[in-house]
Amino acid sequence: MPLKIKFYATNERIDVAIDEIELVDFGGQGQIYKWVYRGNHYLLKIVPRDDNVFIRLKAIKEAIEDYARKSRIQLPIGITKRAFPVGGGYVDKPEELGFDPKERLMIIVYNWIDGERLDNYLRDIRKEPPLSPLRVKLAKRFLDILIILEKAGVVNYDTFPDNFIVGNDEELYIIDMEGAGVIDTSTNKWTWLPVALGKDFPGYCAPPELQELTKIKARNTKIKRVNQASKTQ
Repeated sequence: MPLKIKFYATNERIDVAIDEIELVDFGGQGQIYKWVYRGNHYLLKIVPRDDNVFIRLKAIKEAIEDYARKSRIQLPIGITKRAFPVGGGYVDKPEELGFDPKERLMIIVYNWIDGERLDNYLRDIRKEPPLSPLRVKLAKRFLDILIILEKAGVVNYDTFPDNFIVGNDEELYIIDMEGAGVIDTSTNKWTWLPVALGKDFPGYCAPPELQELTKIKARNTKIKRVNQASKTQ
């Protein structure tokens, strides 16, 4: 069996054959498979092994749960169902998935959400009035998730529409939290720095407005230095 998987909640270990999984995506995030086990649907993300990913996700999850406990709030399903893995494992025979036999690969197991990405969904409902009940509901779900992340000290760079799923139940789910960072709210220091495309953040891919401000400040500083130099001459 090429795949070795363990569920966190039950400690159940499963060997999964290649004919039990269905390839759904093969891109920059590795190979993505759909897996059906005991009537439940799961997403398997197969990527190069990096144990820090699991440690980071655990720290993010604990920060959010700690905030919810202290604030006495119930976390929305948009965070609890899909944002964090329900299991993990490794690929025992990478060559059966088209990889080099020596490559070390890990598996991240998530709940599968039937639906479509938010960016596609918004195109589908583009004829809806701006303040239609559906658009207002989506906006509220989106803001609820972001507010909880901020209050918990979680900084997620990848809050793009394609990293949210609108389920068939019309709930909004955040996905791809593996690069989020965590701030210790008691000290305002990073526990984990956010990452995007392998780069540390902040300082990576600043918004255009901030880039323009940087240019203006640099130009003003240059002008100030020229004026000071002319006065001393």
